Amino acid sequence: MLDKERALLEKKAGIPTNALQGKEISLVRNLVTQLLLQELESSPDTILPSDKSVKSRFEEFFIKIKRDLAEPTVKRLIKIAEIIDTERGYGNENLAQPIVTSEIITSIYEFNDNPEHSIDPDAVVVTTCHSVKGLEFKHVILLADGFSHQSHEIEQERRLFYVAMTRAKEKLLLTYTRPSKFVTETDPNNYPVENNIGIIPPQLIFYYDMTPKDVYLGFEATKSSQDIIMKLKEGDLIDLRATLKDNWKVCYNNQIIGLLSRKAVTDLTGKNINTNSFKFKPGEVTVRNIYRHIESNEITGEITDEWYVVIPRISVCR
Repeated sequence: MLDKERALLEKKAGIPTNALQGKEISLVRNLVTQLLLQELESSPDTILPSDKSVKSRFEEFFIKIKRDLAEPTVKRLIKIAEIIDTERGYGNENLAQPIVTSEIITSIYEFNDNPEHSIDPDAVVVTTCHSVKGLEFKHVILLADGFSHQSHEIEQERRLFYVAMTRAKEKLLLTYTRPSKFVTETDPNNYPVENNIGIIPPQLIFYYDMTPKDVYLGFEATKSSQDIIMKLKEGDLIDLRATLKDNWKVCYNNQIIGLLSRKAVTDLTGKNINTNSFKFKPGEVTVRNIYRHIESNEITGEITDEWYVVIPRISVCR
């Protein structure tokens, strides 16, 4: 749902996007988060003075381990640090409180359960009208073409349109390509866009935010490629190449580092992306997440093995 809109925004406009729900990966299962937690857990009793910010501590750590501060998960963790600083009164001499490292660790795990903080703060949230009930955003762009005007649905659709409009706190932009009764009823200020702007509509648009279920987690080449995988960053270019056994292998610099699951192969085939006829172009497959896979004892729960797996993102617009 709305995958075409996400592909157009990212590939044609260069605007990062996020879905509001449905395909998020646990923040604490991400490589970057794990590295941060390991650093914090090495000295849990250390006290951060009231004049030192959690945000600065996080940024210094990411720079030390050579992570890009523009990496989505890094930005999310820095956003969480800013919230922790706000809650402890950092920046206010009268209110600022010191914080114990163990409290920072606890906060990260608490934010892990809040999907709002898994969203890239610089990305456009692409979602449905039904999913935003109870939420608000500073700016909202509402695509008005998809609302039904049939008599047996019009009142329900009008209410939904109103809900969507009122999600905007500061600015609302209504867009439409054909007459809309609901837009007319709002009596907006019109800003016509010229049709002849030289845009050639893409013939193929496909967006796929993969999850751990879309990857063969126990693939041996993944386990033996940990040095390579742990150096990758979110957004790095990778490739999907067809195998002789009707599957897709995940490659980086011509080295196999992963394999898709049968579920993912079936999903791709359903979109006419077949191993025997389709070839991905450079830039269409990137690293979405570096995921920590854990195997544990079923009785004791003790971790018996763990390794990191590349979770791809596909964005095709051609």
